[in-house]
Amino acid sequence: LARVAAVLLVASLAGRAFQRLRLPRISGYLLTGAVLGPRALAVLRETHAARLAATDTMCLAVIGIAAGAELQMADLRRHPRPTLVMTACVSLFSFAFVFLAFLVVGPRVAFLAPLESKHVALVGSLLGTLAIARSPASAIAVLREMDAKGPFCQHVISVTVAKDFLVVALFALNVEFAALANLDFSTSSFPGSEDPETRVITQTRDDQGDTLNALFAPVLSVAAAVLFGVALGAALGRFTKPRFLFFAVEDFDFDEKILTKKKHTILKRSLRAATVALASSGAFALASKTNVEPLLLCVVAGATCANRRHAGGAGERETLFAATSALMPVVNLVFFTAAGSSVRFDRVFADTNTVVAAIALFLARLFALFHATAFARDALVKRDDETQNQNRLASTVSKASSAPLFFNQAATRDVVWMAMITQAGVAMGLVKSCERRFASSWGGDFAALAAATIVLNLLAGPPAFRHAIVAAGESGAQRNASGATTGEMVRTVDDETSSPAVPSP
Repeated sequence: LARVAAVLLVASLAGRAFQRLRLPRISGYLLTGAVLGPRALAVLRETHAARLAATDTMCLAVIGIAAGAELQMADLRRHPRPTLVMTACVSLFSFAFVFLAFLVVGPRVAFLAPLESKHVALVGSLLGTLAIARSPASAIAVLREMDAKGPFCQHVISVTVAKDFLVVALFALNVEFAALANLDFSTSSFPGSEDPETRVITQTRDDQGDTLNALFAPVLSVAAAVLFGVALGAALGRFTKPRFLFFAVEDFDFDEKILTKKKHTILKRSLRAATVALASSGAFALASKTNVEPLLLCVVAGATCANRRHAGGAGERETLFAATSALMPVVNLVFFTAAGSSVRFDRVFADTNTVVAAIALFLARLFALFHATAFARDALVKRDDETQNQNRLASTVSKASSAPLFFNQAATRDVVWMAMITQAGVAMGLVKSCERRFASSWGGDFAALAAATIVLNLLAGPPAFRHAIVAAGESGAQRNASGATTGEMVRTVDDETSSPAVPSP
């Protein structure tokens, strides 16, 4: 326990150092876990890393709740077309480009080299789906750091959350179909890996039944996750503020010397955060044992709780945000440090082709984002032009443009793709869930390759997003400078137009 605590302390300090370098804290957590883990300096041994990884259930559950809570249906209803078009384009292009890139480089990767093309296609489809993910937490961190506000930033957040909601559902379906395929990876070999004869894929269903029922099983798993997620979200709305849970805090007559009002508030917030963590992790664990997609369940629960439309809905949303905000720093520290110590990065560096594959997937995703955002921009602007021409011929008043105004600004329209790069919690959570699902077979090899790609996106994403915000002119410094300039111009005009004082007789 002392070693785990010491490693977490070092990871926390490394995260702060990375933040000073204007890089995400979780990069420091991952690096610390990898360096101090059992495959490097071995400060954390296998038993310690296993204890740290035992917290994965709670961490993944809270990450799912926090990701779902970022989905604001009110914003989506206000500007549906730009968000949906951009989400569809980025998702399709990301999957297609990364999948095709992996079909080229995948056969050379060590754990796939002795296998057939169908094995490469299966892993490539998972990597392509994973490429859709974008980190809401890192996007919000950059926005807060730069005090950025405006239509460009709002569009990025809306697309980010919509994409993450979509990727969890698609990845869940993909994993279920991968399990259904039941491909044999036992002939794979990797330097330092287990004996190939012992690496046999786990049969996820003892009785597959007839083909029709087997094909519907993944769909039923995802549908059940959505259904139970809605129920959990409604329950969370009640659990975060029930009288029966907080009666001791609300009704007891505290002595001011014993418990101040500030401590009283902290106690209530702590209880609410603990309630969210326990309820979500319990549901996650139960879903894992009942063949229901657990991460999707938690994402749906977070979205449901944050978007309930009733008299107390706003209060529930604020309470949920407060709870997840209190939990996420600790969750990120533990989860990403554990991920760094458990993911086999040594397998990546042991094979040059795996390193090349990770870089190729990273570059393919960047290429996809550039072309996807350009395609979406052209589609939205072209539709507006056609609508305006039709309205002009019909002599009617044109409706408001469906394309965001920044698409028509030369300085902004070509940097939208830079705001879509970063991957973090949700992507790594999906990787870990897949690794656990196929732990006895190819899960570890897949997790190592996918995690390496995520790290590249994690390092390149925040600086690119900052550049895009500056190009859009929506950083806090730019707003303050613009406000000061406007104030000077107003004062100058007032001085020039004011009439001279008339001397008194």
